[in-house]
Amino acid sequence: MDTETANKILQKKKEAQQRKNELQRERRQKQGEEWRKRNMELQQAYRDREKAKLDEARAKRDEEIKKQVKKQVKKEVKKEVKKEVKKTEVKKEVEKPIVRIVKDTGKMISNYERTGIKGLTEKTANIYITRIRVIHRELGKNKLDVELLTKILLGKGEGDDEDKLLKNMEYLKDIDLLMKTIEDKYENMESRKSYLSSFMTLISYMDCLYKISYEKIRNRFDKIKNEILGIRGENKPKENEENIDDFSEETIMENSEKLKVSNDRLIYQFYTLQPTRRLDDVVKIELIGEDYEIDKLDVKKNYIVIDENDEPKEIIYLAYKTNKTYGKQIIQIVNDNLKRTIQYHIKHLKLKIGDKLFQYKRSGDFGVAIKRIFTRIYLKPITLNTIRHSYISWELREQRTANYLNNLAMMMGHSKEEQQLYKRV
Repeated sequence: MDTETANKILQKKKEAQQRKNELQRERRQKQGEEWRKRNMELQQAYRDREKAKLDEARAKRDEEIKKQVKKQVKKEVKKEVKKEVKKTEVKKEVEKPIVRIVKDTGKMISNYERTGIKGLTEKTANIYITRIRVIHRELGKNKLDVELLTKILLGKGEGDDEDKLLKNMEYLKDIDLLMKTIEDKYENMESRKSYLSSFMTLISYMDCLYKISYEKIRNRFDKIKNEILGIRGENKPKENEENIDDFSEETIMENSEKLKVSNDRLIYQFYTLQPTRRLDDVVKIELIGEDYEIDKLDVKKNYIVIDENDEPKEIIYLAYKTNKTYGKQIIQIVNDNLKRTIQYHIKHLKLKIGDKLFQYKRSGDFGVAIKRIFTRIYLKPITLNTIRHSYISWELREQRTANYLNNLAMMMGHSKEEQQLYKRV
């Protein structure tokens, strides 16, 4: 087809569309509001039909995938379970009565009263202030005194600072109203827990409120926390949660071919070819040489050790959520494909010692990149939380030894108890 013919076709199409638009405008003017209302109803009905078709297609696709995965897993389990553990007879789970345990906890005291240590880190204080600011807009009569609030949360309050803050946040005197406002605003239990936690900590730092309000808000916080644990303990996926069913190396490398940018490919493999870490753990990783001294490293950073040829050897985690439990972690990089991808990434971007492995200034930006990359691969919304749940479910599809499970929990940077809650059934 030559250019002139193509232009004629396009012009003809454009003129036809213009005529169609004019006819529609004339019809709308004649029929008025009644036609527009009817047209909207027809469009909505069409969208509903299309959505129903799409939902049905997705359900059939997911059902077929589950059948295939189940069949494959059965074959693999028969081979691997023989190597790791003796066969155990699986008994049908019998419904048992629920045991309710009531503990005599005595006087309910705050962490500050128990330890004598008052004050949050700046990062945690800023998170709490962001949440408190949201509720203050609902209940506060004056502009929130952020400077004074920061002093109290950092444990640097003095003199009559508490009385000044209470005057600025008078609603703190009505703890029932505060809790009701949070619960009315947020249906999500995790959100309620987070906001209650922020105010609970603040109240524990204020002597003028502690004796009056702390126990009441702490009881509500514990109740919500226990409800969340009960729900998570069922190991059921959340509504609309999309999981990843296959972490086999063959599948991961095949999927990697869809990613042409080295940074995207590295992120994808970093979170699939090895146990997945939390967002903050990974975004803090910097390059370091093999001649490092562990005791001289900055404890606010994490590191990846590379040799003179930029080949990665191990990852050192110093700054992570459970570092008080596990201490300094040194994890060898054993997957050859991942090693090659990291090495290529370093050379391609000409990274040097002291540079960050992933070039993101904020954790939030890194999280957005992860979601974008995984959603592109799996054609469904995938977040880091989804990846961690999916990875553990994949690992625990077979029976594992206690040592294996302990090591997996350490490599993922969470407790064994948390690991059991992550599993999806």
